[in-house]
Amino acid sequence: IGIDELSAQGISLEQNFPNPASGNTVIHYSIPAYGKVKLYVTDVLGREMKILVNGNEADGEHQSELNVRNLSNGMYYFTLEYNGQKAVRKFVVEK
Repeated sequence: IGIDELSAQGISLEQNFPNPASGNTVIHYSIPAYGKVKLYVTDVLGREMKILVNGNEADGEHQSELNVRNLSNGMYYFTLEYNGQKAVRKFVVEK
């Protein structure tokens, strides 16, 4: 399922800002109903680097902030999992 299809179903993962990130970056996402949410960062090899959200959340818009100071320069991915659906966005760390 692509990002546009997920948005039509009510799940949305927006591009982080700023991108490239050098300090803190903010991720906005929304879910259509109360449910289990996991938002995490992986490297290009798929290794989980940081879990930002892991629990039940109410419907609506949410945001999470990531401090990238402990990440090396390079490309990473944000992944949002919600009730069996998944959305992914890539971002760059550049210090």
